[in-house]
Amino acid sequence: MKISSNSVHNKYDGRTIIQNSLRLKKVLLVLDDVNHEKQLEDLAGEKDWLGPGSRIIITTRDFHLLRKNKLHETYNVEGLVESEALNLFSLEAFNLPKPSEEFLDLSKEVVKYSGGLPLALKDWVPILMVDLLRFGIVLFKE
Repeated sequence: MKISSNSVHNKYDGRTIIQNSLRLKKVLLVLDDVNHEKQLEDLAGEKDWLGPGSRIIITTRDFHLLRKNKLHETYNVEGLVESEALNLFSLEAFNLPKPSEEFLDLSKEVVKYSGGLPLALKDWVPILMVDLLRFGIVLFKE
């Protein structure tokens, strides 16, 4: 499917392109971090927009969106257990398999706040680094 970004002038053009290009194809459509019903309407619209056997995977923190749109199945992703979450966060933040004693309590708070969700743990690293720099603490992440 060759579509130039110049051919999409507004969301209605985009909807038409999706409908016409994908309606006969078996498609796996992944919509990540959906937080507005309009996103679902504009990108996944109606069942006949995609060919037979197509699947749509939607990630969201707003379960209301999923229930309102009468989806077939929902799956609640569980966070990592604390030791795995600490390990992932430490690798991302400090480039170490475990946080040093100096940052253990802070790391545990980040893990607790993130619910152990891997993407949330990775997203916290830049925020944490900025806050640490604000207090004059410099960490080197290679």
